[in-house]
Amino acid sequence: MSHHGRLAEPVCTSRRRALWQNLGVSTIDSPEGLGQDGLTPDRGTIAWVPVAAATLFGLLLASLAGTHIVAVGIIVPLVIGIAWTQPRTLLLFLVVWMIELGLVRRLVTNGGSVGLSGDPLLIVGPLIILCLLLVMSSRRGAFRGRSTMASVVLGLNILALVEVVNPGQGTIMVGLGGLLFMLIPVCAFWVGRGLIDETLMRQIVWTVAIFGALTAAYGLFQTFGGFPSWDQTWLKSKSYKALVVQGQAVRAFGTMSSSQDYAAFMSITLMAWVALLFDRPRRIPRLIHFALIAMVGTALFFSSVRTAAALTIFGLAVIVCAARRLSLVMAVVAAPLLVVVAFIGLQQIGGSSPGGDGTGSQKTATQVLANHQLSGLTDPTGSNSSLNGHLSATMKGMGKAFSNPVGDGVGSVTLAAGRYNNGKAFNNNTEFDPGNMSVAFGILGLGGYIAILLLGLSHTYRMAISRRDAASIFALGVLMAMLLEWFNGDLYASSWLVWLCMGFVDGWETRLKEEAEDLALAAAPARPPRRRWTSA
Repeated sequence: MSHHGRLAEPVCTSRRRALWQNLGVSTIDSPEGLGQDGLTPDRGTIAWVPVAAATLFGLLLASLAGTHIVAVGIIVPLVIGIAWTQPRTLLLFLVVWMIELGLVRRLVTNGGSVGLSGDPLLIVGPLIILCLLLVMSSRRGAFRGRSTMASVVLGLNILALVEVVNPGQGTIMVGLGGLLFMLIPVCAFWVGRGLIDETLMRQIVWTVAIFGALTAAYGLFQTFGGFPSWDQTWLKSKSYKALVVQGQAVRAFGTMSSSQDYAAFMSITLMAWVALLFDRPRRIPRLIHFALIAMVGTALFFSSVRTAAALTIFGLAVIVCAARRLSLVMAVVAAPLLVVVAFIGLQQIGGSSPGGDGTGSQKTATQVLANHQLSGLTDPTGSNSSLNGHLSATMKGMGKAFSNPVGDGVGSVTLAAGRYNNGKAFNNNTEFDPGNMSVAFGILGLGGYIAILLLGLSHTYRMAISRRDAASIFALGVLMAMLLEWFNGDLYASSWLVWLCMGFVDGWETRLKEEAEDLALAAAPARPPRRRWTSA
């Protein structure tokens, strides 16, 4: 080893250790002990015990008291405290909380109302994201060495804050309420960038897969066995028209608050189980693994939400391309061809099934749901499909980016518009991100969305073909499952996972860049010592 090498090695090691410390996790003392990402889990995994116990105790008291405020009063202080000492444990708790929140709200009735969110339990998730963001910001891991993708996300965050005061959305309460849907979920990007390493990401994938499978089983019970009493009470009190298909069948919604969120999360769960096929070492027998994939796929099919089903097919085609390590250009060509083949197969199934049009009057509820799903997938532009309406609304919304370049405000396309503006701006929602970003943020929103769409997909795909492991395949699957709905905060169990995964991808690339710079510094030729001239 050269003299320069002996000097450079401690510099590289200390620089890398400083990066891990800024990421908010503990480090291993010796360079040889560093793992693939050089990160270790939180110390004291027993932290799960007080979190789970306090949550269950709070929900029990809330049920007895008849208000969710009691539960929030117990959970919130615990969340704030654990964010500083066990951020990784808190992030895993957040995944579980968002999955089960809808069921919790139904089991603990008479929620009450507070602040911008209505039901006080709805503020727990955003509060956890904000607490984790504060921890990452204070330790400077999240904002360190911003990439192009991170800069675009930061620009969209700032734009959302500015659009709060846009008078086009009505009152400022609409703008503030809109932040819960259009800003808070996006902040998960910084949490993923600053906190998640490969170990934690694999834990997240397994958490999503296991709890998603349980949600799928519950949704199938709703479909084939009927809705329990607490779900029936929820249906009567909320009167969700979108849950009813052809006036004969009610869509399942699992542990979520809506069938759309349930279907989107079933798509993400399916991606998780497919990604775990790439996990090493294998944790469960292949037969059980494929059985769980089949169960989740069945739940997705009978959700009768055709957008989620179509995106799942497209996402699986992209994953096949990544698994084969096709280049990005080749994937752009090959993935649509695989989708066409899949839809031809579906047309054969739909054409051979009786009553494929779903218009019969003597069908069971499950037949109605199945026929509704198949009719939309096999004939996406037909009379039974809503695709034309979705595309028309999206194109109309994109046109507003040019007719109203400053936008209508961050809350104009969210549920906050209907809640705080007497429903006047509720119909501004255009279903998909390109239209919603154009309406809410104007020309800057449309441009920013196109930029983050291209950057997010390209970087995540390159990571997937480079690593081809469970973490990278899952990240790619989430982005594809939620394509065109990344900013749909109404899907509170699903949309924030997009930004968490994208942050993980950007953080991984940042660490690779840091390591490359360290290696370049260590390999640089030693400079000869400067000769000093002294007078005789």
